[in-house]
Amino acid sequence: LTKSLKYLNFISIISKLLNLNFSHIPLYTSKHYQLDPNSTIRKFTLMANLAALKNVPTKPFIYNSLLPNIQHFKIPPHYIVVKPTTKPSHKGKNFPVEKFNQILKSVKTINPSVKFVYCGQKNDPTLNYIDFDLRGFTSILELISIIKKSTYYLGIVGAHMHISAIFNKPSIIFYGGNEIPETDLYYKHINLTQETHCSPCRLKICTSQYLCMYQFKNSRIVEKILNRWHEVVLR
Repeated sequence: LTKSLKYLNFISIISKLLNLNFSHIPLYTSKHYQLDPNSTIRKFTLMANLAALKNVPTKPFIYNSLLPNIQHFKIPPHYIVVKPTTKPSHKGKNFPVEKFNQILKSVKTINPSVKFVYCGQKNDPTLNYIDFDLRGFTSILELISIIKKSTYYLGIVGAHMHISAIFNKPSIIFYGGNEIPETDLYYKHINLTQETHCSPCRLKICTSQYLCMYQFKNSRIVEKILNRWHEVVLR
């Protein structure tokens, strides 16, 4: 918690210095994305946090002219981007894959029209009930375009979450007990947390068999997924 407060204080100071004027922040080009993808994610994270702290509508600093066309993926107009896991060095924030599959199955059973798009690394675990498996097939810019055009994002804390926040996507995020939503301040998201004896831990490797994630009731999550789908698609 102390580290989180120090981080928020730092971001608050930066936001005051910048006055959250996005037009004065240098744009990245596609060349920068290819050379240093980590800087891209850090920049998204910073901008999303600044916007959240100032409580103003975000103004994406990536212009549409920089984002590639994604028509070749043949994705329908409405879809949910999913990602339940992250890189091995930070797997303490992962959502159990078998539980995630159960949730996707329940959603599909109730409403087959819901489409799931899986964006991630080629070696990310396989998911069932996925309509478009794009693991390893997207560049960073294509990933940004896919999230920008999505209905919303469903998954864990990470780059996908920060990108969805930049574009004001009302996403569903599994924080579990690894960290607290106040770290990011994305209040438009449905932030799902679960208190346990070991939370918030911020551990890169879970030592409690993902107790916080397993304590989520599948029925509760399915209800939130479908409610948010109907809110966005039918509005």
